[in-house]
Amino acid sequence: MARGFLVTFLLAAIVFGAVERLANTSPNPGQTTETKGADESDNKDANRQPHESTWDWVTHDAAGFFTLWLVVIGGAQLALFWVQLHLIRESLVDARQAADAATKGAEAARLNAQAVIDAERGRPFVSIEAHNLQEMVASAAQLPQHDDYTTSALRIKYTFKNYGRTPVIIKEVGHHFLMQITPLSPILEERGYERLISLPIEHIISPGDKSGPIVCQLDQRFTIADAKSVARVDNTLWFCGYISYDDTFGFGRELHFIWHYNGASGGLRLYSYREIQSQTKH
Repeated sequence: MARGFLVTFLLAAIVFGAVERLANTSPNPGQTTETKGADESDNKDANRQPHESTWDWVTHDAAGFFTLWLVVIGGAQLALFWVQLHLIRESLVDARQAADAATKGAEAARLNAQAVIDAERGRPFVSIEAHNLQEMVASAAQLPQHDDYTTSALRIKYTFKNYGRTPVIIKEVGHHFLMQITPLSPILEERGYERLISLPIEHIISPGDKSGPIVCQLDQRFTIADAKSVARVDNTLWFCGYISYDDTFGFGRELHFIWHYNGASGGLRLYSYREIQSQTKH
């Protein structure tokens, strides 16, 4: 601010000084030629009263009067220009602050909306209803038959229960039941699902309700030797699956889960799960 006033003052002083210099050097149109003594007397009077000659030129000469107003108007324009620049800079600062506040407000609104969705949306999860793994593995390991003797089929019956506050709309379910050494290969974890295109369960699960039962059977031959290896934890039975669904807010989501069983697991236990947002709002 002080710099702007200083620049305006210097410019006005330069213009006014130039005008004054011109006024002092300009001849008076009404002045007649006098003697040398009279000229020296006039010069002495001018040196004693320089401001009076300038003022006389400004007040009695049209050129001086016009030049004075040019200086005044030019200085006013410079001051107005500086004020405009200052106001523009302040308005830019205000606009930036308003934009930052709007951005923060939008982010806060988005986070609040996401928090509401996370609190109110449906949350399906796997509920194991029945299985014969523990019975078949324990009993088959004690059978006297040869190790290549095939046991009864291993089955898992499960449902999906909605633990959320709003319904979920099921689009697709897939599962996979296999035997493999520990840990489970990531390739088999992500592939090899049997997709249930024609769903044997309700497509909509209300809050607190369960879907209809789904049965998954071991997809390979299970022998007594296999039962003994599972009991010794040389092998593990893996039950993998996923559910693809839409929540009531229009977001597509997927739940992937893995359960496992062996002689040290203490029954069929949850191994891992993860939930992802597969689609944006539609």
